[in-house]
This record gives sequence, C-alpha cells and structure tokens, in this order.
Amino acid sequence: MLSPSGGTPANEDAARDAIGTLDLGAATAAGVAMVDLLEHRAGGNGKVGAIGFCWGGGYVNRLAVGAGKSLDAGVVFYGPAPDPAEAPRVAAPKKFHLAGLDNRVAATAFPWISALRQAGKKATYLDYPGVNHAFNNDTSAERYDKAAAELAWRRTLAFFRRTLA
Repeated sequence: MLSPSGGTPANEDAARDAIGTLDLGAATAAGVAMVDLLEHRAGGNGKVGAIGFCWGGGYVNRLAVGAGKSLDAGVVFYGPAPDPAEAPRVAAPKKFHLAGLDNRVAATAFPWISALRQAGKKATYLDYPGVNHAFNNDTSAERYDKAAAELAWRRTLAFFRRTLA
C-alpha cells in the first residue's frame, strides 16, 4: 500500500508513520481494483482471498466491505475493525485470529464479529489466550509466540483451502 509513495521504508518507525499518512479510501479502492483484477486473471480459478496482520488485518476488514462479492475469503490477524454498521456489505467468509491480551483490538473486533454474524455472514473468531498483539511476528522476541503462530497459520491455510478451492 505504500508503493505509490515510494515503497515501505526499512525503518519500522518510518513505515508506521507512512502508513499513518495513507488515504484509507484511496488505499481501499486500490485493493478493490486488485481483487477485481485477480478475480478475472487468466489461469486462476476466479477466487480471491486476502490476509492481513495488524494494520493489514484492519485493511482486510475494509477490503471485505469495499469488494463485496468479489472477495471470497478474508483472514484477519489482530486487526482493528470498521464500523459494525458496514457488516451487511461483506460477502466473504472471515476468520479472525485475536490475541488474548490485546484489549485494544478486541474492543473493535468483537462488535464487528457480532455485527457480521447478525447480518448472516460467516465469521469465525479464534482466541489465543495469553498471547500479545503481533504474536505471529517472529521478528519480535517479546511478542512472538511460536505455538500460537503455528496453530493460527495451520488454521489459516485450512480455511483458504476450503474457501478458495
């Protein structure tokens, strides 16, 4: 998503700052255009899935709202959620991996998941007790939880095999 502004900086703080300056509407529109391109790409099966971590998880939520029926599956690793009123616009089944110690993300995720379910959408929530936000990030010794990360990844691959085959 940072390609239009020169790419992702190597410095993590600079990358976070750059993400903070993104025009979320324009970034979502670019993602929806990419979903449409992939959906109709020769050699594919016409199905598109998206996965995101942290900000990217929140982006997958917004992409699911924007892409509607064009997105076939979405996986969110501890990403913040949009306004629950937008849940009816989502068509893709969603899988959520939430860190048990991440109250900040849980504050938006649980109302979002409830709204998706109330709107008749498939939303599976998986809790990883005792782990922190970014538990899948193996470059962060203080947050990485190998057992939780491996379990979440196996669950993600199984979900994509079911929804994108």
